[in-house]
Amino acid sequence: MEVTGLGMRLMVMALFLLLAEDQKCCHAQKSEGAYLHVHPNRLQFFEYDHISFNCSGYHGPAEWRVIKKLGLNSTQWETSARTLYIKPAFKSHSGEYWCENEDGEKSRNVSITVTNVILEIPAFPVMEGENVTLGCRKKGKPSNLPADFYKDGNYLETGYAGKIIIPNVSKSNEGLYKCSFSESQGKSPESWLTVKA
Repeated sequence: MEVTGLGMRLMVMALFLLLAEDQKCCHAQKSEGAYLHVHPNRLQFFEYDHISFNCSGYHGPAEWRVIKKLGLNSTQWETSARTLYIKPAFKSHSGEYWCENEDGEKSRNVSITVTNVILEIPAFPVMEGENVTLGCRKKGKPSNLPADFYKDGNYLETGYAGKIIIPNVSKSNEGLYKCSFSESQGKSPESWLTVKA
């Protein structure tokens, strides 16, 4: 009797987990009607760089627009079209952007930073198994200066030519990355690397 009761509880828990996973799956598909593409494909930029945001992969006739978060509960329509061009970029352009339509459906958020030391990290999710190159650059300096790279606040490795390669990425490589030069040269902000199965 005790074994049967335990078996029944395990079956109910397994069914609950399957239903929860199924709902998570379907909700994700619905909410990803559009994708925000950033060009160039990175999250950090120098001042005066040119940046474009594009809403693509949309389904149905709804019009998608690029939105920027202004404050805690404040947003701003950045454009009435699917593409936003920033020429040139300033620090005030730093922030969170996404695509949204009139029905309130939203894409994944993308947070960009405009700064003097940048970590070159992909803005769009990378696929498991790919090799990912991270670069560290300072405005007005050669792009091959040695730099230290960090993940989730912990030292990862030194890129002696200003770059490192993360081979065969997996979900375990997701996290917050940053890079730094010597104290006088500065460090980049942190940005999130997303890995998709």
